[in-house]
Amino acid sequence: MTKTTVSLPIPMTAAERLKVSQSLMIKFKRMHPEAKLPQRMTAGAIGLDLYAFLLTETGRNNTCLVPPNTTRNVSTGLLVQPPHGYFLAVCSRSGLALQHSVIVANSPGIIDPDYRGELNVLLYNGGQQSYYVRHEDRIAQLI
Repeated sequence: MTKTTVSLPIPMTAAERLKVSQSLMIKFKRMHPEAKLPQRMTAGAIGLDLYAFLLTETGRNNTCLVPPNTTRNVSTGLLVQPPHGYFLAVCSRSGLALQHSVIVANSPGIIDPDYRGELNVLLYNGGQQSYYVRHEDRIAQLI
């Protein structure tokens, strides 16, 4: 006996589609004008890349040391508001994990729809070498 899977579009008017797309918007607010907004790096990417926000009080680029077997809380400089009824997941970047053994510590980090605080990323270094996060490094992805 074979099983057949069929995908059918949900019937919606143009107005309904517009309403759904508007209600699924993720709202971001910069806590500092230099904070970089998340970006899709390719047209087919699902995740939005998150960037480290590491500036000194005088506005100079800074770094964050993540020693081996240590977790650090890295700022993005953004406030986030997930769409009502949906959550966001903060996930590791595969290249960072493969090349440096640096992952999101609580991956996936879940952001509830009622969360209104700063978007931070808990980075864990599982490697044998210290890792330095620089200002505007891509540190995670948001799905």
